[in-house]
Amino acid sequence: MKNVSVDHAEQAVFWEKKREKRMPTHPAVEAFAKPKVEAIAKMIGVNSQTHVLDVGCGNGFFTHYWKEKTPHVIGIDFSQEMLMKNQNPLRVRGRAEALPFKDQSFDVVFCSNLLHHVERPVDVVKEMVRVSKRHVVLSEPNARNPFMNLFSRIVKEENGALKFNPGYLQSITNNAGLRELYLGEEGSVVPNKTPGWAVPILSPFNGPMGGGFYIVYVGDRLDMVEY
Repeated sequence: MKNVSVDHAEQAVFWEKKREKRMPTHPAVEAFAKPKVEAIAKMIGVNSQTHVLDVGCGNGFFTHYWKEKTPHVIGIDFSQEMLMKNQNPLRVRGRAEALPFKDQSFDVVFCSNLLHHVERPVDVVKEMVRVSKRHVVLSEPNARNPFMNLFSRIVKEENGALKFNPGYLQSITNNAGLRELYLGEEGSVVPNKTPGWAVPILSPFNGPMGGGFYIVYVGDRLDMVEY
């Protein structure tokens, strides 16, 4: 595969563009985000006292559904345009490479569809590990899926996703000091492109499956593991 680089200036322009975005309650967004949050929350035991950081929260696709699990959710994004659309009252503007929080500030640090937009994803995950008390959760496009692969090739700002497959994400998390609890391919619904009428048709295939649209990773800090 060709070398894929990420241009920060181009990414900044892309995410600050004013354009219509679906709300978290759109059927396709709900089908994309809610099942992942439900499964993750059950896996790691999220409750009303759990503190969650949503890194690269954008306009709140996942923030909205984490809020259904716990009131203690903070979203952070570098795009002011995206943050203005996020309805979560607790949101911060900042960069994932230098999170403005103290060590071990959150029980769960979550990140969806951000790592393929940054130049050094392992540095971002290390920052997530630093501010996490225990759990780090990641979701990224899966280049093993032919439709996601084609989309990532066509859209210049998404070219970084061409590197992402389960093995590549696993190498990042291993280097960042995480122990893997779950790594899977899943999903048949994309939040911004799947029409609402198609969601009921695709829903039976929206869970874990080989070659799914996304890779989901759940891990915990190696230094917090109890043997």
